[in-house]
Amino acid sequence: MAETKLDLTTLVPYRDHQIASRSLSRRLGITLPLAVYAMAAGETISTETASRTRLLQCLDGELTVIFTDHQTTVEPGTMLVVPAGTAHALRAEQPCKFMQIESEVRQ
Repeated sequence: MAETKLDLTTLVPYRDHQIASRSLSRRLGITLPLAVYAMAAGETISTETASRTRLLQCLDGELTVIFTDHQTTVEPGTMLVVPAGTAHALRAEQPCKFMQIESEVRQ
């Protein structure tokens, strides 16, 4: 496979009052889930618990990640690691783009 260069900030456009996403796993020929999201201001992704560790890399705006007992903000250039089995929700206070990679736990 030839090298692939992607501008992650332009892969998914913002849409008013919506969350848009694009999965890149198949396009890149990889097995781990990799997706880029664009969330309009005020949009949320409800609480979920993943079986894999999630890496959330903010690309634009700010992403608020809400845990059971606290919340944190992820800014552009920052990556947050959410361990497998950790309940969390996502909220965009302003338009936000982020990349999510799911990783298998090392044995």
